[in-house]
Amino acid sequence: MVKYLYTLILLGLASILFMSNRGGRAAAGQTGSTGAPGDDATVCQSCHNGPISVAMKIAVLDNVDTVKLYKPGKEYTVHVKINHTGGTAPTAHGFQIVALKAPLQTNGHDIKTWSVIGNNAKVVNAINGRQYVEHNDRSTSSLFQMKWIAPAAGSGPVSFYTAGNGVNSNSNTSGDGSSRTTLQLNEQSATDIADLPVSQIKIFPNPANDKFSILGLETNQIKRIEIRDLFGKKLYEDSISYNKNNIDISNLNEGVYFVVLFDENQRVIKTNKLVKRNTRA
Repeated sequence: MVKYLYTLILLGLASILFMSNRGGRAAAGQTGSTGAPGDDATVCQSCHNGPISVAMKIAVLDNVDTVKLYKPGKEYTVHVKINHTGGTAPTAHGFQIVALKAPLQTNGHDIKTWSVIGNNAKVVNAINGRQYVEHNDRSTSSLFQMKWIAPAAGSGPVSFYTAGNGVNSNSNTSGDGSSRTTLQLNEQSATDIADLPVSQIKIFPNPANDKFSILGLETNQIKRIEIRDLFGKKLYEDSISYNKNNIDISNLNEGVYFVVLFDENQRVIKTNKLVKRNTRA
């Protein structure tokens, strides 16, 4: 009987803890669970480790372009996506993110320049001194969007840490799944930007079905091409010349992609958004 009561008490405490974290770990516990150096040792996976399988992705965007280098003082859009990868499909999602002025896996000061887009996230200044963005409540959307302003010149590498979960909404952690990931952006220098006339470079046709071409007077500057998805994953890469600019995309799924063009020094000349359609209008 005593053992039974003890079990009920533990389950009750666990339920209370889960319900309080439903509004965000920083808001409820005044701490971070992103896995970043200096955060609490309890990460989402400590509790949400059930049969739901999810994977996290971070993308830092300049308008529609995914960036790998940040420009000091510039405002960017940050997307955090929780993808269902196996097991039961989650009914809701939660997350938390922090940015540190340091290389990956190195402790550093956090960057307090966050603001949110939409109504499924909020900014929290926790008692540990750090600023986080996290879910407001269970989010039916698996995408969280926010704005972030890069630090001043000379700050060096910036590291993002995010953790999130997919839950079954049964009011406790049983059956849920979680994941976390990281991203490092290095500071952009003047030599990282190609000084080339690119205003006339275009993708045609766009939307495209099976193939597209790169048109413009400056296409002779292009030496390499990449096609990436919305989170920067490289799906296609090839060398390219002025006389070889008919790109086959018949194997890509319908959707939105980024075409990244490089010069002979492997600097980005331009990034164009490409819409792939499987049927002709």
